[in-house]
Amino acid sequence: MKIKKNEKKFTVFIFLTFFCIFDSFSAAVKHVSPIEGIDWTFETTMGFQTLNNSIMSKESNSASIKNEVLFFYGILYHAYLNKIPMLKAQMNLGLTEHKFILWSDNPDFNHPNEQLNELLRCIEVDVQYLLPSVRIYKGTFIPFFGYSFYNYSYAKNFSTAKNDTFKFNAFCVGLEYNTKISKSIRHNYYFSFAPLLFNENQHIEPYLYLNYGAEAIFDTKPVAVTLFLAFKNGLNVDSKFLHKKSYVFSNTELGLSFHISLNG
Repeated sequence: MKIKKNEKKFTVFIFLTFFCIFDSFSAAVKHVSPIEGIDWTFETTMGFQTLNNSIMSKESNSASIKNEVLFFYGILYHAYLNKIPMLKAQMNLGLTEHKFILWSDNPDFNHPNEQLNELLRCIEVDVQYLLPSVRIYKGTFIPFFGYSFYNYSYAKNFSTAKNDTFKFNAFCVGLEYNTKISKSIRHNYYFSFAPLLFNENQHIEPYLYLNYGAEAIFDTKPVAVTLFLAFKNGLNVDSKFLHKKSYVFSNTELGLSFHISLNG
C-alpha cells in the first residue's frame, strides 16, 4: 500500500510540473468499435523538437536553419484487437511559437487570430503495424513494420514547393520492447530503420533512416502520464554514425501525453 501511495504522489507531481510548463494538457478518448473485439483510443501530445539539417542550411544560406527548436503538438492513435495492440499512429505539427491547439474533427488552422499556418514549419506522420509479440522473461518484444512521412518547410509561411521544403517518405521495419516496473509504471523502447528514403530533393541520396526512442508511462488511475524521447536520423554514404553534424538530417523530440480516465 505504501508503494502504491508513493507512485500516485509521484504521478501527480509529474502532472503538476508539466501542466505548469505547457499551460495546457492532453486528453485521451476511448471509443469502442461496433466490430466485436476491436477498439481504439487517441490522445493529444505536446513537446519540443530540435531539427538539424545540413541540406536546409545550404539551400537557404542561413546557419540558423541548421539547428532550430520547435514546439510540437500532435495526435497519438492506438488500435486494439481483443485487447492486444495492433496499430499505433502519430501525427505531429511543429510550430515556431507555443500555441494551444484544440483538436476537433475540423480544426481551423488558418484562423486569422491564430495564424497557425504562418507558424507551421514541420509535419510528421509515423505509423506502426504491430505483429504478434514474444514474451521473454519480464518483458515483451513486438516486431513491427511501418511508414514515416516528414515535411519541413523553411519558408516563413508553410510551403509545399520543392525549393522551400525538405520532404521524404520511408517504409520501415523495427522492434519494440516493453516491460513493467510495477502495476502502475512501465517503459517501452523501440528501434526501426529503412534502407531507402523516397525524397523529393533530387540532390539528396540518403540510404538509411533510423527512428528510435523510449517512453515511460505512469498509470495510477484515473491519472496517466507518458513521457517520451525520440530520435529520427537520415544518413548517407558520407555520414559518420557517431557524428550527427554529418547526417543528412536529425530530429530529436521530447514531449508528454497526459489523460484522465473518468471510467476509473
